[in-house]
Amino acid sequence: VLNQVTQPLEKELLQVKGLHEIESYSYSGLSDISLSFELSANMQEAERAVQAAINRVEPSLPHEIERPFFQIHESGNESILYILLS
Repeated sequence: VLNQVTQPLEKELLQVKGLHEIESYSYSGLSDISLSFELSANMQEAERAVQAAINRVEPSLPHEIERPFFQIHESGNESILYILLS
């Protein structure tokens, strides 16, 4: 999971504008990636950029995994985007 899923996604996601921090965990059959954004980041643009990054990597991901999905959590002074693959 780490080499075939998490690292290729991280490589693309690191290019997203406004990204403050990326944290990922790889387990057997699961990749969990959290992205934290700068307070000034436009989250609509960030959401589009994250989807574009996933779309660029998706053709090279193992065929047996489910389609990557993500959700945005905004709380007060921070915006966090979670990506989960299994």
